[in-house]
Amino acid sequence: MEDAAHTDRTELLRAVGAALWASFLAAALTTMLFFATFDPIALYDDAAVLKEAFSSRPTGYALGFFFFWLSTIVASGLTLILLRRPRRVHTHGR
Repeated sequence: MEDAAHTDRTELLRAVGAALWASFLAAALTTMLFFATFDPIALYDDAAVLKEAFSSRPTGYALGFFFFWLSTIVASGLTLILLRRPRRVHTHGR
């Protein structure tokens, strides 16, 4: 019984690790494509509060990356939930 629980836990950790790694790579690619088109300083020109807080390009790049990573983590997590296998039901004596 413990071996089955260990296998289930290992499969879950492997799936979560794969989802986190895939979302990291997707966020990195999305960040590069997005900021190849848009300048982070120009994005904050209209909002005075944001311009004060995020006045440097590296800060804009970092915030953009973490935003894209969070978005892709959510998408990967939802995919894991949708692909989940139903739990095994053990009936004794049948």
